[in-house]
Amino acid sequence: MVLCREKGIPKVVYVHYMKSSKYCLCPMGYEVNSPRIIEAICYECVLMIIVDNSIPSLNEVFDWSSLSVTALEKDIPNLKEILTATPLRGYLEMQANVKKVQKHLGQSDMICST
Repeated sequence: MVLCREKGIPKVVYVHYMKSSKYCLCPMGYEVNSPRIIEAICYECVLMIIVDNSIPSLNEVFDWSSLSVTALEKDIPNLKEILTATPLRGYLEMQANVKKVQKHLGQSDMICST
């Protein structure tokens, strides 16, 4: 299921779906940094980073490959195949790493608050 937060979706419903999702889409958009990445980490969701030519910030702090799956924009039609090809063990390792990063970020309630 893909859920887009719009004005009609209550925050509590959005948060529920984010917290219960295996993967959260994190397209980079027009900026090098995407708030979607921090949001996904706060909800302990494995990141599905969609990016063509940039690396998320804090690359020297976080090994993004250990907590995310990445794809090029041209591969968007194949996201389901990309994600289902990820072995369960690999997913569980990424999820554990996301939780470690979330705990680090969670030290500040201003960053990770629901």
